[in-house]
Amino acid sequence: MNGRLCSAGRWDPLVRRLEALGYRDGETLFAAPYDFRYAVPSAVGARYFRDLARLLRRARRLNRGRPAVLVAHSFGCALTYQFLLSRPLPWRRRHVGHAVLLGPALGGFAEGMEGLVTGTGCGLPDAAARPMKARLARSQQSALWRLPTPPVFGDRPLVVTAIETYTARDVAAFLEDIGFAEGVRPYVTRVLPIWRDLPAPLVPVTSVIGVGVATPETFVFRTEEGFEGEPEVVYGDGDGTINIVSLVAVDEWAGVQGQVLKVLRLPGVHHTSFFADDFALTSVVAEIYEAGGSVQLDPDV
Repeated sequence: MNGRLCSAGRWDPLVRRLEALGYRDGETLFAAPYDFRYAVPSAVGARYFRDLARLLRRARRLNRGRPAVLVAHSFGCALTYQFLLSRPLPWRRRHVGHAVLLGPALGGFAEGMEGLVTGTGCGLPDAAARPMKARLARSQQSALWRLPTPPVFGDRPLVVTAIETYTARDVAAFLEDIGFAEGVRPYVTRVLPIWRDLPAPLVPVTSVIGVGVATPETFVFRTEEGFEGEPEVVYGDGDGTINIVSLVAVDEWAGVQGQVLKVLRLPGVHHTSFFADDFALTSVVAEIYEAGGSVQLDPDV
């Protein structure tokens, strides 16, 4: 990870806006791309965290001891959050002045369960055969991170078949029943422990979320064959992908001593539109600019 932007893809509109404000690639603007297939704990995840820590130290040196503003979107928010928790508090506060989270899903989302059944969102075209998509989805470590967590979703019905109703507390049984028994052990031993609680990271956080967009919250399979066929979808509030209960999970940090928190709700903004919708993009740039202005220089450079 060298921190250079190269081709930022969907981040390009945000990068251009920030460059117009005076940010410079490799000097005051850095990239930390990740492979979305992997999560932590894993060798790939551990290496990413080491590289990110090295990049933050470098950015701080290049900017006279000013800690960085970390900006993350979607799965990157979950990675950023776990990265912060993995570092000692003095290190966090020395190197991260603010975290701006765009569409954070710190409690998973309902589509994470449906994706393991149908393979939706695995990266293959929609026209690809369902078994192929499901196999690919299940091969990705990060698929288990997308699953709704019990502390956030509680007893809400997420997947319903003719004989079972699955909540976030039934994920292990759900994995068995869809024929993904090999996913149970890593889910129980690796994923659940790190998402059992959501302790405040104790660095300033701004969370920017889309709201008021119809978002899948329950998938109903009507056939007698369990998970065959296309499910009926019950919609609720959210950003079109992430359910509102997961988006607002950070609200529990409000009032925690030592935690600065701001939550900005953007009505009608979809999860995938933060870099495409002009209203959303303008709002995000304003929050980054405000966060950067609040970062203080570290006297012990």
